[in-house]
Amino acid sequence: MNKNFLNEQIKKIEVFEKAYMYAIYYRVKHDSFCNFIEIDYYRQNKEKLLREIKLALKNPNLYEPETAFSFYLPKSDMFFRRMIHTTFKDLVIKFIFVCVLAELLDFTLVRNCFSYRLDTNLEKDNKSKKYLYKSYYKGFTDFVDWQLAQV
Repeated sequence: MNKNFLNEQIKKIEVFEKAYMYAIYYRVKHDSFCNFIEIDYYRQNKEKLLREIKLALKNPNLYEPETAFSFYLPKSDMFFRRMIHTTFKDLVIKFIFVCVLAELLDFTLVRNCFSYRLDTNLEKDNKSKKYLYKSYYKGFTDFVDWQLAQV
């Protein structure tokens, strides 16, 4: 694996499509701040976003993220949790890198390890291709049963 190979991988349209879906899902389901106007804008301007990302990743060594903003959520009565909100474009770029690295590293993971990662069951995978975070309940219960059997 060399630098040119990785550069080609991050520029593939399939990787962009996957990262785009992950970014929308993450923003809506898991982010502390979701601006639905932003989501609607990028749904209407997906091709423009693709062009902007292609331009930004033309030379990945020169890529600089856009300005993010921070805000504070109450953690308790005395403390606040500092949150950082990145632009949607930077979120998609982050998921592009995550997708490429996950694809390259998945085969190196131990098959009988039940740690948190994407499910490799093809039937389950085909049913939920659009979601980054899949349900691991069945795998977790199998692990618990295995642990009890070992005891």
